[in-house]
Amino acid sequence: MPRRSPIADKPRVIVVGPFPPTTGGVTTFMLNLIGSSLREDWEFVRHTTSRPVRKIPYKGQVSYAGFLQGGIVRGVKSLVVTAWHVISYPIVLLRSGARVAQIQSSDYFAFWEASLYVAMTRAVRRAAVIRFGGIFNTFYEGSSARTQSLIRRVLDTADTVIVQSERAHDYFAKLTDPSKLRIIPNAVPSPPPPPERDETASPVTAIFICNTEPAGKGIEEVLSIAPRLRGHVRIRCIATDGETRQRIIELGLDDVIEPVGTIDRAALDVEYRRADMFLIPSHGEGFPNSMLEAMAMALPVVGTPVGAIPEVIENGVNGLLIPIADPDALLKATLTLANDAALRRRMGVANRRKVAEEYERDRIFERFGEVWRGCLARNERKAQ
Repeated sequence: MPRRSPIADKPRVIVVGPFPPTTGGVTTFMLNLIGSSLREDWEFVRHTTSRPVRKIPYKGQVSYAGFLQGGIVRGVKSLVVTAWHVISYPIVLLRSGARVAQIQSSDYFAFWEASLYVAMTRAVRRAAVIRFGGIFNTFYEGSSARTQSLIRRVLDTADTVIVQSERAHDYFAKLTDPSKLRIIPNAVPSPPPPPERDETASPVTAIFICNTEPAGKGIEEVLSIAPRLRGHVRIRCIATDGETRQRIIELGLDDVIEPVGTIDRAALDVEYRRADMFLIPSHGEGFPNSMLEAMAMALPVVGTPVGAIPEVIENGVNGLLIPIADPDALLKATLTLANDAALRRRMGVANRRKVAEEYERDRIFERFGEVWRGCLARNERKAQ
């Protein structure tokens, strides 16, 4: 366990959330946070909440039942690992000397797990900052009145609640004190030089990422339109699970959809560079980090108006917005970009510029430092 150094030059923040080997957008955020320029002013202590890697995919949208869909053995191991993470947390927190806890949360089991960390942090008089992703509205609205009351109590317990979009802010403002809400969108490192793409290549290449819940990411719509994309678009399906890979083969679509397993950061960057467009026909999102990564690589986006996507993508300017679960609209938008290289280039340039100006990591993440400094100042005033 981490020990506090004899001389602490920087205030310490304990960062609670999924670290590798867990993959996905939230883990990318965790690594981006502790790797940002905040390191100059803050010392980070990691406390992982990662569980055993899921080998069986989610069936449909994430829910409480999703915990058991990873298999019984994995479920039991996850309970044991999670229990150890929770039990050890107060010891790690106190021995680290951290005065602020940055806690990652989302929905269903992840919310209740995060609520334990919030409660323990506040019990030892440390500041608890909780950040939300996932499909919180679905989780909250599907809960009983009694459960909703408990959810609001957890929100009230935290010192600060961080959300990723204006839409999320408006939603949470109905559930807790709006003065404790802060909007901090996802962010990525400064965009690299844009790749030189062969605009005459045929078919063009689209990236589609479905690393957690294929149905919720729009896999059914992608499979539905694939036969009509032959000769026009090749889809690189990133982080494809075994079951989805088998369906692609059985449907005879492997000449259109190329399943790619879980890959590391460097390999994903190569995929972005080789692609011509990015597809995110999701049924629910928070603030997709993968979308920003694709935009930074000058890719146009085809997405649905969920989560923060419509706050980032302006239809016809830097991407195309389509209705949720509408395969015909997805087909039309995908072919529109496939058949117009100039449009792809114009939208890609706009996306790269937007990321550089509005979603650059160090500039955005400085807001976390402001939140943490505010928490420390309030605690100092209370102690006087």
